[in-house]
Amino acid sequence: MNLEYLAEGLRDCPLIRLYDFNQAEARSLKNLVKSLVTGERDSVHLHDEAWVESVAGCRLSLRRGTRDQAVREIAHLNFEYTLTSSGWSNVDGLLDPFCNSHAAGFQWLTHEGVVSILISQDGRW
Repeated sequence: MNLEYLAEGLRDCPLIRLYDFNQAEARSLKNLVKSLVTGERDSVHLHDEAWVESVAGCRLSLRRGTRDQAVREIAHLNFEYTLTSSGWSNVDGLLDPFCNSHAAGFQWLTHEGVVSILISQDGRW
């Protein structure tokens, strides 16, 4: 799975794009999200996962918090996305199509705030 930040050049920018992944990688992402839902983990550094390839140094931390927050850039190419357990449960559901079939479409995991997060098997939307 590639993790890439697109700052400009397209209408929906800036955005973080998760793309070029297989079903096993999508299920791994879903399992990480579930660990945030259940409270098993308070944070996940997606860029540190062996199956994630950071493009141009993009870093994304997923955090469980007391309120839903938009994606924040905390340092250059270093992003943080914080949601409540309920918010992560919603993201968990959004990942289902990519785990159970060869989904060719895309899904916005968040379109709130300045930076959006997109998951798309082929990278297009």
